[in-house]
Amino acid sequence: MTFKAAWMLIKPFLSDKLKKRIIFHNSIDTLLKYIPKSVLPVQYGGELKSYDVSDWLKRAMAPEKLALLGGRPRQT
Repeated sequence: MTFKAAWMLIKPFLSDKLKKRIIFHNSIDTLLKYIPKSVLPVQYGGELKSYDVSDWLKRAMAPEKLALLGGRPRQT
């Protein structure tokens, strides 16, 4: 199922107020009309430095963290 098809299924259940708040962008130029460059990372056309989340992701996926969420570590 494409995103457009999924959106068409979900859209009727949303309030008009919420529908007006959801905007899809097909380019950086349209995105920057709504979100300032100062709050976007460079990979999205912004001015914030690029960041690496791999260390955070490793910590978040640690077995003791997954247990708090009810998850189980994968057996390798």
